[in-house]
Amino acid sequence: MDKLLPPLSRKAWIVLGGNTISAVGTGLVLPFLIVYLREVRHIKIQTAGLAIATIAVVGLAAGPIGGLLVDRFGSRRTLLGALLVCSSGSLLTAEIHATWQAFLATGVFGLGLSTLWPSTHALLATVAGERERPGAFAVHYAGLNGGIGIGGIVGGLLADVSRPETFELMYRLDALSWILFAIVLFAVKDVGGREHIERDVSDERVGYRGVVKDRVFMELLGIMTLFIIVAFAQLNSGFVAYARNAGVSTRAIGMAFAANTFTIVTLQLVVLKYLAGHRRTRALMLLFSLAGAAWVVTIFAAHIEGTLPRAIGFAAAMSIFALGECLMSPTVPGLVNDMAPDHLRGRYIASYSLVFSIGNIIGPALAGFFIGAALGDELFVGMIALCGVAVYLTSRLERRLPADKNIAPFPDRDREPAPAIS
Repeated sequence: MDKLLPPLSRKAWIVLGGNTISAVGTGLVLPFLIVYLREVRHIKIQTAGLAIATIAVVGLAAGPIGGLLVDRFGSRRTLLGALLVCSSGSLLTAEIHATWQAFLATGVFGLGLSTLWPSTHALLATVAGERERPGAFAVHYAGLNGGIGIGGIVGGLLADVSRPETFELMYRLDALSWILFAIVLFAVKDVGGREHIERDVSDERVGYRGVVKDRVFMELLGIMTLFIIVAFAQLNSGFVAYARNAGVSTRAIGMAFAANTFTIVTLQLVVLKYLAGHRRTRALMLLFSLAGAAWVVTIFAAHIEGTLPRAIGFAAAMSIFALGECLMSPTVPGLVNDMAPDHLRGRYIASYSLVFSIGNIIGPALAGFFIGAALGDELFVGMIALCGVAVYLTSRLERRLPADKNIAPFPDRDREPAPAIS
């Protein structure tokens, strides 16, 4: 195991540990928001999909401000504020009794998430050196999914649509997990402050205009936006609703997400070792292909006879999807940070976080429309086709991306990257 763990500083491990704590709370509620709104609070699925999309709508509006706050005040202070807002959003979600309250709660939570992503990634980039960043982001994702998996298992056991108080308890525990992460951050001193942001005087890029002028980076954002729509946005909306319509229980859904988590926690660091010295764009193409394969299995699982075989089929789909996720975490965040100058790092990461906001606006809305119209099969067939489009666009990006940015570095500082695979 020691050979798999990347060399990281003590401060990096503290940040990663706090993030894992908050992930346990996230796992408690992550797979069940649409179930909670639809089956516990009796909100129509189309409206529930729009309420979930509100998280991303607010994130889209406030995301650029999050990047500005990171670059102006530092990542640590911004992250502390984001955690408090996320906690407030979780508490409000527990108190939903009307449709307008669902939009209020998801809006507040979206506001917190809009600064959580850029501040967390910027802080990790600060406490980890350039060569350590892929390892830091890989451990971040493994810890995130490990926590989500633990929370998902507990949530699957607690959630009972006939007892609203079980969902209320889960969201209050989620709120507590954000506060615990904030407490852990007080152990990390002298990092992530404004004074640690350096600017290369020869770099003329200023503000978000400097980000937009980076055409290759903007192309990457376009590809990832498409991918979020067809993959991650469906994970917690379309997939869950589709599985419920196929007769799968909330416990079975929790176990499917547990299978997803187990795969990530087991294989993440192995994949990290394999990626070193290889092209990041090739990893992305494989990621998109695996997401498409996961949706193929999802469609087949929905039509399998028998409750247990159907549940196993959905769990298998989540495991395939997880293998692709293992490729993403050490690839895209590291690439974004390598392309970003220090003085615009917050804005670059915030721009990347907008990808998730845009994707999570369009994705859940599409899922709500198609599944509400009993067109679940058609939804996932379309997602499979768009995964193929993402593979093609990434192959084009590879020709424009600078070779030194495209090669995943080795975590060991003393080892030079091997030539990229052909």
